[in-house]
Amino acid sequence: MNLQLIESLTPGMVAAGHKVLQFHRFESNEAAHVARLERWAEFPLKAKVIDLGCGTGEVARLMANLRPDISFTLVNISPVQLLYADQEMATHCVSFLDVPEKGEAFDGAMFCFAIGHENLGKSLKETARLLKTGGVLFIQDMALCSGNAQNLAALDYEVRTRAEMERQAVLAGFKLDLYLEPQDDGRYGNEVLGDSFDELTTGTIPAVWRFKKC
Repeated sequence: MNLQLIESLTPGMVAAGHKVLQFHRFESNEAAHVARLERWAEFPLKAKVIDLGCGTGEVARLMANLRPDISFTLVNISPVQLLYADQEMATHCVSFLDVPEKGEAFDGAMFCFAIGHENLGKSLKETARLLKTGGVLFIQDMALCSGNAQNLAALDYEVRTRAEMERQAVLAGFKLDLYLEPQDDGRYGNEVLGDSFDELTTGTIPAVWRFKKC
């Protein structure tokens, strides 16, 4: 993870009104975008959910507005980004590879454009440790379709194929419950990143997975 780069870019992005730090947007604004993610996640009633690599915590905050029955715990290695999070939510300023919570403490977990920062297998195994049997793992990211996404790799972010994501999830003790390739016209990404958006996302598509722990 290029933590220095992430922390240097975050204040400017937030000041410009971009608190959900994702390349792709599936609705016209952040609240509507997160509402769609919440519907796909289908976290159970009164779930305890851990947001792994939570960024500024804005996805969890907006989901909590929609689902006040959910209790969120935020995990992020960046203290700068956590400064923007809801201070009433429990937080851990640590790597999501080593979360200081007991096993099977959560009903749900999510990675929203975060899982590519670390080793995939280790990330999924740690998530499985944290989740109860039957717990929901929601991942919103990109799937690699061609090439090696070298421009993202240069930023220390790895995008995997759908097959590799699902293979590693099965090895970690999950079963696939949902896979989607949501449509994104790219207007938001191009507005924020300009020509860099197409360069960074070449060979990838937006993707959503929902798994359940076996």
